[in-house]
Amino acid sequence: MTNIRLIWRGAQRGVTLLVLLAVAVALPLLSSCRQRQEDTTLSDACQALAAERYAEVQTLTEQYLRQRPDDIDALLLNGYSVQVTASDRGARSKAIFNLDRATNLAPSRYDAWYVYGWVLYENARYEDAMKALEKAEALIVDLKTPSSSDQALLANARFLIGRCCMHSNLPKGLAYLQVLRLQEPYRRWPELYNTMAILSLKQGLYSNALGWLGEGLRLEPNNAGLLRNIAVVYDIYLANPRLARMFYVRALGTLGQDGSEAAVHREQIMRRLRQLPRER
Repeated sequence: MTNIRLIWRGAQRGVTLLVLLAVAVALPLLSSCRQRQEDTTLSDACQALAAERYAEVQTLTEQYLRQRPDDIDALLLNGYSVQVTASDRGARSKAIFNLDRATNLAPSRYDAWYVYGWVLYENARYEDAMKALEKAEALIVDLKTPSSSDQALLANARFLIGRCCMHSNLPKGLAYLQVLRLQEPYRRWPELYNTMAILSLKQGLYSNALGWLGEGLRLEPNNAGLLRNIAVVYDIYLANPRLARMFYVRALGTLGQDGSEAAVHREQIMRRLRQLPRER
């Protein structure tokens, strides 16, 4: 059976979203770097981070941590670079270990909690990620004079909390995402509305889910993932094969011709279309 899902990562917008979130994690690290120019090795690691040479960041921070194992900035840089470049679970576990250590050493550093939460989210540890991100949120909210970058980090933390809630089926995720609908750039992200739709579906709010998917579709009328998810709502949840067929066909028309992932989704949609009852 076809199920509603996140906009698949092979879609251009899905990739853009992941890049934006990764960049958002890097920004507080670069901010900390600017205050540590006296350390040559760490300064070189920061320059490598700015140039997106993540393997170099990992190598330099590992060298640095051998001399100063409790340096918070080095632990954060290392954890981030390992997560970005890791291809196996063991390496990702190392990133989580270093970031957990950083938050224990510096429990008042909201950037440490934020990076830790992001890495946990990327490793599908949603409940743990939500706890870390909520800690970052609370610390930022408590700032007397938060900067614009602090406010941006707060919004990113809330977006990720909303995503964690979606995976854990927690209704409070909608409250986080509703606020972000009023902020740039989130209100222009189709995935924001897709996430809200999934949360609504899990609460049995089918009309609301269609409304959120429609909001996303107004931003990106040819988004194959949104079209497919609208079709699934009509198909599985509302038992309306006529409208389900219409949106499945529209989704097929917007899928790219290249790539194995697009081919998989095309085959799934075609299989479901063959199963739908014929119109009389």
